[in-house]
Amino acid sequence: MKNKSRIKHKIWRRLFLNISVIFLIFAVCISVASSIWFDDYYIMHEQGQLRLCARTVYELDLSDRKAAETRLLEIENFYNADISIYNNDIPIYSTFRRVNGGHSINIGGFDMLVNKQNSATVIERESDSFGGEFMTLRTKTGVNYLAYGYSGDGERSVVVMIEQSVIQNSAIVASRFALIILSICLAVTLVWCIVFSRRFSRPIEQMNVIARNMAELDFSQKVEVTSDDEIGRLAESFNDLSLSLSTALDELSERNRSLEREIEAERRLDSMRKDFVASVSHELKTPLAIIGGYAEGLANGMADDSETRQKYCRVITDEVRGMHDLIINLLELSRFESGVDRVDEQVDLASLVINIADKNSAALEAKSIDFKMDISEREQITATTMLAEHVIQNFLSNAISHTPEGGEIRIYSENYKSGKRICVYNSGSHVDEDKLESIWHSFYRADGSHNRAEGRYGLGLSIVKAIMQSVSGDFGVFNTESGVVFWAQLDTSCNGVRQ
Repeated sequence: MKNKSRIKHKIWRRLFLNISVIFLIFAVCISVASSIWFDDYYIMHEQGQLRLCARTVYELDLSDRKAAETRLLEIENFYNADISIYNNDIPIYSTFRRVNGGHSINIGGFDMLVNKQNSATVIERESDSFGGEFMTLRTKTGVNYLAYGYSGDGERSVVVMIEQSVIQNSAIVASRFALIILSICLAVTLVWCIVFSRRFSRPIEQMNVIARNMAELDFSQKVEVTSDDEIGRLAESFNDLSLSLSTALDELSERNRSLEREIEAERRLDSMRKDFVASVSHELKTPLAIIGGYAEGLANGMADDSETRQKYCRVITDEVRGMHDLIINLLELSRFESGVDRVDEQVDLASLVINIADKNSAALEAKSIDFKMDISEREQITATTMLAEHVIQNFLSNAISHTPEGGEIRIYSENYKSGKRICVYNSGSHVDEDKLESIWHSFYRADGSHNRAEGRYGLGLSIVKAIMQSVSGDFGVFNTESGVVFWAQLDTSCNGVRQ
């Protein structure tokens, strides 16, 4: 029902009907006026022609009879009128006489024509302002004539006549012809109205459809601009509006997505902050409780002998050293996340790895780990030595912690992109695929334990992440058939923005 109402009230139909009604009213007015006044107008027109004909004949030079007769014949044919010329009421030329083989039909001057000879009866008579006289005559045969007589100031007088039936027939033919032309014009006008109405309303209909699409946030369609008038400029403005709204909506959507990402990042950061505080609290709570318990025992004289007192002091010392290491790691993490000054230089990679391995030799020997290094003696990278050392040290500490007794650790380098990356492999269990990103978070332990026996706090890989991000270097982890490989691109000459 709604669609029918829309079709019924389409603008092109209303425009067509309005224009058609105007033209129909115009046509009806012309038809009515023609039927009422056309005959009178045509008679007035013929009266003017008779007057002009009479004056033309009156001013004609009759001295050359042959030339005058030729000229009179031309005038008769042109005006389709019968001409009679009198000189002192004596006929000297008459169309009737010439047409009837030169025999007079007893037509004299004006008075002789209508009174003395009684050849015709005057039905109507009227003088004009030019000195002539119009008459409506009826002959004995019943033929009506419209006549005009003109005598001027001389002896010559002219009578010009035309049958009224000729005038009436001509008026009827002219009226019918005018109606035919009017009908043709009306039909052409109606067709033109349809074409014009459709062409005029098409951009408006398009704008209506596109406006509905825009209301549904669809800005893909454009109005076809076919003219340079107000409608064409409106269509251009409509397209500009659609483009502006589309651009603004895209920008708003992008900002919303960016805001959502920021909010999500803020939520993750807040969650990480809470986890960090909880983890730090947990890591400090236990050693503080131990220290407090042993210190209270010493204060209360629970350690009677020297050996017991030394044990209590040793436990307190170990716990303080563990808290010290934790605080040092936290400070390093904060420093690397805030950014450190880089002093890039040529670093002898083999010497650096050997030095780090020597520092961890006791831990390697304690678990009987087979340590290998596959790095050539002359291999160098461009890096800040202190940062490279922290990365390799944390990778190695993490590998020692997760390598089983009698396992294997291997440090090697390999081509990566346009440079090299340092890889630390350790045998043992794999890292779950869903935890490959989580292991870089602070205080995260892949085994989920909080065992403090090995002095692990889950900060080593967080420090690596902070360092690598500060130098825009790539880093990562992947599983192999027999273990896990952690890697980092320490060569800063090849580093760019992390992908």
